[in-house]
Amino acid sequence: MRKEGLTTYNMLWAFFTPGSVVRHLCSLSGEPCRGVISKKGEYVHKSWKPQNNKFRLKVKVMDFDGETYRPCTVTCKIKQFEGEVPIKSLPVCPWNFFPIEEQEDMSKHLVQRGRLFYDYAVLQPFRFMYYRGSLGFYELNLNGCFVIKRVNADGRCMVDLLSLAKMKPDWPLENAQPPSELLRDFKEKDQMEAMQKLRKKQPTDEDFQSAPAIVYGFSFGVKKWGWFCVGGLKEVTFTDDAFDKLVMRSTKQKDILRALVSAKLSAGNGDDNEETGAGVDIVAHKGQGCVVLCYGPPGTGKTLTAESLAETLHRPLWAISAFELGEDAGELERCLSEVLKTALRWRAIILLDEADGYLEHRSSNVEVKRNLMTGVFLRLLEYYAGVLFLTTNRVGSFDQAFLSRISFCLHYQALDDGQRSLIWQTLLAHIGLTSISEADLQTLLQCGQPLNGREIRNIISLAQTWAKSRGQKPCIKDVEDAVQLVVSGTQQLLSHLQGSVASENHH
Repeated sequence: MRKEGLTTYNMLWAFFTPGSVVRHLCSLSGEPCRGVISKKGEYVHKSWKPQNNKFRLKVKVMDFDGETYRPCTVTCKIKQFEGEVPIKSLPVCPWNFFPIEEQEDMSKHLVQRGRLFYDYAVLQPFRFMYYRGSLGFYELNLNGCFVIKRVNADGRCMVDLLSLAKMKPDWPLENAQPPSELLRDFKEKDQMEAMQKLRKKQPTDEDFQSAPAIVYGFSFGVKKWGWFCVGGLKEVTFTDDAFDKLVMRSTKQKDILRALVSAKLSAGNGDDNEETGAGVDIVAHKGQGCVVLCYGPPGTGKTLTAESLAETLHRPLWAISAFELGEDAGELERCLSEVLKTALRWRAIILLDEADGYLEHRSSNVEVKRNLMTGVFLRLLEYYAGVLFLTTNRVGSFDQAFLSRISFCLHYQALDDGQRSLIWQTLLAHIGLTSISEADLQTLLQCGQPLNGREIRNIISLAQTWAKSRGQKPCIKDVEDAVQLVVSGTQQLLSHLQGSVASENHH
């Protein structure tokens, strides 16, 4: 059977001897990995149902637990099967069953992937990356057991095993589980010292070949913790002039905001001041953060301010919503405090969009739960040492106690024609339309509706999609058609809404 490359279930023991090299599939991603059989395999028969029987192998591999890159073992299983099957089709296969050329190709690929794993996950405490692929994560089923789920997670992410282990303490991380003392007494400077030692001892190619196929971290796009395939990660490409292109009424405000946020992010994550509580405030650890309140009508650039500033400063933007933070004071405190701690470690900018609920004035007329949540939010802001942007469309019920917690307030007014013109020109240039005549620009401005920045962006995106569907590049006619389509649709919708309200009032 060996010559034909076939085996039966009962003959598996003969192909997997201690010390032999195997190709096995990662249990979380299904990608090929390399390992060495560490002990004799065993048949596990716990049920009369053949589908529950399996041949179990212990395979020696390399892994990282947040402190050391070390040898360890994984358990590989081959479920019982009937008749003869190709050995190469099994989840574990002897390395020498592959042709020499294929062995060389696999070795080369695994060494490259292992070097990337070491670079992304081992040599730095965390790494801001771009990812294309699916994110794997655990979810509890109705029986209270963990099951693996996957979701497409194209976008930016943070590779950070320790933060995931803290945020998901119940997850079965197996060999990647950090030591409890590391999680309990964590200081970034201690981890950096440990990584400096790791840099001095370069692993061998064989060690790289046996590295994991995945790294753990957080996806900013889908807002989930989980694991990423190493091969899907690459460096982030930033748009350095994003903040320069942001349209704001006051260039002085813009310059001050940039300087304020940049200085705060450059100051570190707070570890250096942990013992002394150094800062302007007399009470230790208070007032060290940068909280920016952006208020004004929708589509005037509030969210874009935080996004473009993070882009220009090459920092992660962690956008969160009130829904994610829970519906009572206890849940809010637990969730938000963890987010704030983690964002401070990453030197990320937090964006809490539509924070109206937390900014409301506390009074006897407001339900107790809402008052408690506002109080918790105020206290956490008081002691936060990082950068947080809050956006709101209304400040009529603003709690005055927030004023002392806010470092910088930005009022966004409805766009005037000059700003609207500049936004049109900037976004049109972004899709290659740089030579727009004054007549065309006036046509866009006089479309019958005062468009805000978000509406202009959506119109250009629509024009771009429409042109792409025809296999063409967008032209000004596509944009004008998109404007007419959106404006007429909005006017019809408003007309129907007004008609419905009038009908209800009549009845």
